[in-house]
Amino acid sequence: MTDAFLHADDIRSALGRESDCGPGLQASLEFVADMLQIRGGVSLTLAFDGTDAIDIAGGRRRVRGDPFQFLRAAKGRIDPAEIGLDDSINVNWASRGA
Repeated sequence: MTDAFLHADDIRSALGRESDCGPGLQASLEFVADMLQIRGGVSLTLAFDGTDAIDIAGGRRRVRGDPFQFLRAAKGRIDPAEIGLDDSINVNWASRGA
C-alpha cells in the first residue's frame, strides 16, 4: 500500500500537482510505524504537520519534516541520512539482508 501511495505521489509531482496529504498519508505512516514496531530497535515519534503523531516503542526521538521523504527513506527509495536518520528505519527487510 505504501509503495502505491508513493508511486501516486511521484506521478502527481511529475504532473506539477501537490502531494495528497489525506488519509493515505496517515495510513502509510501507520503501516511503516507498525513494521518498525514489529521489528524493534527503533524508538521514534513521527510528528509531521497535518498528521496524527505516532509513537514507536516509546518515541524517544521526534521526527519532523517532510512525511513523504520519511516514507521514501523507510521504503529504501532515498538514503535515510538525507533526512538525518539511519538505515534502521528501512522497512524493506529483504533489501537489508534480513
